[in-house]
This record gives sequence, structure tokens and C-alpha cells, in this order.
Amino acid sequence: MTPTGERLIKQLEGLVLHVYLDYKGNPTTGWGCLLSAAEFARMPVGTPITLAQAEAWFARMAAPIDARIDSLGVPLNENQLAALESLLWNNGVETIGHAAPLLTAALKRQDWPAAAHEFLDICHATDRRTGQKTVDKNLKKRRLAESELFRTPVKPEPIEPEQVLFAVGLSLHDMVRAIDMTPHHLDTADTEPAPPPEFLPEDV
Repeated sequence: MTPTGERLIKQLEGLVLHVYLDYKGNPTTGWGCLLSAAEFARMPVGTPITLAQAEAWFARMAAPIDARIDSLGVPLNENQLAALESLLWNNGVETIGHAAPLLTAALKRQDWPAAAHEFLDICHATDRRTGQKTVDKNLKKRRLAESELFRTPVKPEPIEPEQVLFAVGLSLHDMVRAIDMTPHHLDTADTEPAPPPEFLPEDV
């Protein structure tokens, strides 16, 4: 995981030090990290975690993302890598492959403008009321920021994620709403959570 990608993902996802269900109903914790079925069986919703555990889950989830990007075998600069890391974190590693064939093809032929444009089409979500795929305005904002980062040359240092968000007229507050993040913002400052479990994520 690139330093730029890690900072961007952590800013967009927000840190949650307990287990919750994401907008799809998946057990999640840390910076938007998914739990395995075995982990969720031991750690129901509300189970607190430590910062060290959150970092361990982050590293575990980053590994297959890096492997999928590396499998392209094309030269990418720091900002291009960071944009792809954020995209795959949010949309799944299958984004490079069958889930986004036009983006994958553009990356393989090193057509960077076309690849940056394809980010903007990966912004559909299933409406829970109708079951239909529709454009999600918050996902579209996130894709815009990622696309802008992908287009930005590295000169001479990688761009800070905040610069990209502000360049496209977005604040971090806008971006953390890119998915339904309501559990991330519960005010638990005045509560005393139970001691966190002492185990780290399973190897999967």
C-alpha cells in the first residue's frame, strides 16, 4: 500500500473501533475492513477493538489489493497507484478484472486518460427498496476525487489526498459520506466500552 493510498483510504473510510454492519449488512470494523464469518461469530456488533487490531485488519485487507494491481504488470506512479488502491478498497479487488472490463483494458494498454475517465462510471449502488442499480451521488463524488488523483502527475512528491479533494470542490466531510457511514459517527466519547478482545485478525 502506498503512503498516499493509505492516507486517502483512512481519511475516506474513517476509523471505527468497534464492530458494526456496513450499508450492505457486512460485519465491518476499523477503516472499513470486513470481518470473516469466523471472526464475526466471536465478535458480534458492538465489540470494541484496539488501534493495533485496526491496523492489522488494514494490512490484511491491503495485501490482495496490492497483489491485484501488481498483476497488471504496468508502470504506475504513486498517485495512480493510490487512486486504484482507494477504488479497489471501496469497490472490491474484482474491479480490476470482470467487474470493470473497460477500466482494466485501459490500464493494460496504458491509456491513462481513458483509465481516469473509467473511474467515473464505477458509481452504481443497489437501491435497497427497488433492488435496481442506480447512480449513487456520494460514490460519484468519491470516483471524481480518485479520477482526479489518478490524473495528477507526481512532481516531485506525491500529492496530498486533501489537495485532490479540495481541487474538485469536496471536503473530507463530503467524502466520508461516500458510503453509508452512519455507524462511523456515533458519539461514544462518553461511554465506557468493554475491554477489547486480545486476538488479532485471522489469516485468510
